[in-house]
Amino acid sequence: MTVEAETICRQCARECGSCCRTVPQTAHLCFPLSFAEWCRLSSFEHQAICQDDALSVSSGQGVALEASAQRGTSAVNGAIGSDSSVVQDQHRILLQQGDAICVAEDNCAEFKDSMRKLFYSRRAEVDRLFPSEGRHLRLRTGADGACVFLGEEGCRLPRSVRPWYCLLFPVWVQEDSLTWFQPKACLVAQRATGVAHVMQLVGQSAPEARQLFSCLQQDWGL
Repeated sequence: MTVEAETICRQCARECGSCCRTVPQTAHLCFPLSFAEWCRLSSFEHQAICQDDALSVSSGQGVALEASAQRGTSAVNGAIGSDSSVVQDQHRILLQQGDAICVAEDNCAEFKDSMRKLFYSRRAEVDRLFPSEGRHLRLRTGADGACVFLGEEGCRLPRSVRPWYCLLFPVWVQEDSLTWFQPKACLVAQRATGVAHVMQLVGQSAPEARQLFSCLQQDWGL
């Protein structure tokens, strides 16, 4: 993403509320978060907590690192542990109760219909990934519908750990063609005259967008 693209995202966060905010009543329809993406976010959050506590200790506030390490231990072990049973247990727990990063949602009919539209040619795989009796994860949002990682200047996450969908938005790949979402609160969608203009505004090339989409599908097993 170029400096210009980061600027338009910050402007959008200040003036339009940002695409990182949803209507609370429809939060259950937010794009799902894969376990692999949760692992990256959890590891990043754990490191950030440790760094903050280390600064507190050095400034004489006496905050122990041990407490933050305990808060992030299970998440990091689940993310990088070689024991597949540990990973599966962590994922199972998340799907039951979520955590500070994510919310566990039922695979309701409305959510599944939305996913089938996004992956129109792979509806059978979507049904396999999101069985009606199952659940999925999504990024946690506040009472105002804002993503837990949304700050006054836009997303607080470095691009290296952001979910694939967030990196793509508002661009999407449908039937191998590049297209884009057009939410009213998105400055890019308001200003764009076509998909090529969208790509220019977000500072992304067509090959880069396709690569991001490929990574998204890979993390989901598509």
